[in-house]
Amino acid sequence: MTKRRGHGEGSITRRTRSGLHMARYRVETPAGPKRKTIYGKTRKEVDAALAQALADRLQGAGRKGHPEVQGGQAQARAAGRRAGLRRAALGR
Repeated sequence: MTKRRGHGEGSITRRTRSGLHMARYRVETPAGPKRKTIYGKTRKEVDAALAQALADRLQGAGRKGHPEVQGGQAQARAAGRRAGLRRAALGR
């Protein structure tokens, strides 16, 4: 009998075409829920990455470079846009 994961814990399967293991989980964003996918060669590797992603999700972080993330590159871009808007409002 296989073990089952609870609600909100993601899922891990093996892709038949590529032979890679795949984990899927959901992240709440301002635009609504998004489904994220993690790939890896071994189930153990994917399970560790999924555990880290779920821990990050609880802390409100996401993957670097995604627009829904308020940190990393997205935060730097937002700060640059705010500075540009301030300069435009002051007529500089």
